[in-house]
Amino acid sequence: MNDIVTVEVTDDIALVIISNPPVNAINQKVRLGLMTAFQTVDQDNNIRAVVLKCAGRTFMAGADIKEFDEPIADPGYHEVFRVIENCSKPVIAAMHGTALGAGLEAALACHYRCAVKNAHMGLPEVSLGIIPGAGGSQRLPRLIGAKAALEFILGVVPVSATEAYKIGILDRVIEEDLMEGTLEYVGSLLADGVGPRKVSEMLVDKSGYGEEFLVDARKLSARRLRGQNAPNLVIEAINNAVNLPFEEGIRKEKIIGDKALVSKEAKALRDIFFS
Repeated sequence: MNDIVTVEVTDDIALVIISNPPVNAINQKVRLGLMTAFQTVDQDNNIRAVVLKCAGRTFMAGADIKEFDEPIADPGYHEVFRVIENCSKPVIAAMHGTALGAGLEAALACHYRCAVKNAHMGLPEVSLGIIPGAGGSQRLPRLIGAKAALEFILGVVPVSATEAYKIGILDRVIEEDLMEGTLEYVGSLLADGVGPRKVSEMLVDKSGYGEEFLVDARKLSARRLRGQNAPNLVIEAINNAVNLPFEEGIRKEKIIGDKALVSKEAKALRDIFFS
């Protein structure tokens, strides 16, 4: 833990809380704090479940883009999110505001996901010339199916919590108080004796994910994203999720993601973002 990531324990439930205003962007300090926090709670036999939440106005709204021009400092995203997913207690993400990019990828590394009704979530990386490179290209197809995952990523625009629930990203939409609703959900999991549920171990639903669909997806992306190459890299990564074991897909995701990150296209789009 550190001054950005803290742990509070109520009865037998640990709250891992991120406070990195203004939008809880994930930087090295957040990653290090998350890794330490989850290693600590995993070793505490008095803790039965873990809730990952953020202070302030929003859940993690993505990676810290200022880090993109240099190699990502350790611990990396894959390493940290693997520690979260490998936690021996059920981990529940409690989302509000916007869960974007690496923020949503952190939630995908959790075993269960709740969000308040007015929350939104998305993986808009292609708009910056990159791919969801923190496990998103491999976990999302396993959670909601390859076709739905590709449509979600290439769609760019964040979806509502209600829509995210419909397509299978969320396990529960909280109508009113986020923490009250999440803790109620956690209580039901514990009462039912439900343990961790790793997305990485799920099988990919391949229905509807064929060549005809991919041709149409490429055409639509070419129009919507003005011929950028990032959609092609996303398709390559999703194909890996369909055809390869998770760890091999993650290894290739990092190669594709690193290549995209240093591309002229991505650098130009970052310049536009900061201008």
